[in-house]
Amino acid sequence: MTDKKISYADNVRRIPFGFRNLSEFREFGKTLHSGFREAGFDDVTAIMQGSATTGKSFAKEKIFNGDSDFDVAIVSPSLFNLAKNMGLKVWGKTNQPRILLEAEESRVEIEGLGLTNVTEELRKKAGRVVNFMVYRSKSDAFRRAEYSADRMGVGRESANIPIPKQ
Repeated sequence: MTDKKISYADNVRRIPFGFRNLSEFREFGKTLHSGFREAGFDDVTAIMQGSATTGKSFAKEKIFNGDSDFDVAIVSPSLFNLAKNMGLKVWGKTNQPRILLEAEESRVEIEGLGLTNVTEELRKKAGRVVNFMVYRSKSDAFRRAEYSADRMGVGRESANIPIPKQ
């Protein structure tokens, strides 16, 4: 491990901010994917988005730091449909439909979907809050992140970092 600070330019398409190295990022991905499988969701593709990929938050324009959370896009038609059928709010019904599962505000919903264990394991591993945005398709997830990147004036190529399965 090195103490070299990772700059925005160095970070593009490698590892998200908040991870010390690729090994740590891969371990996070392994925990995420195994946790979703244990919860009964085998069709998950996970994509890191938000300030961990761009270096600053979209809404607050705050630079990513030790207090920042992780925003993870979860592409899973089965999870999306279950959450929708449970009555969870679908944001952007015609434009990148998505369901927000915030670790702090959505505890009841997370428990109802069987995702409490994976949420807590990821929080412990990352040392920060991990929020999920559930999408039906990869194209919806990618378009949403690219829209945010365009609005912030940062490169689209940095808006989506696939999370490795192992």
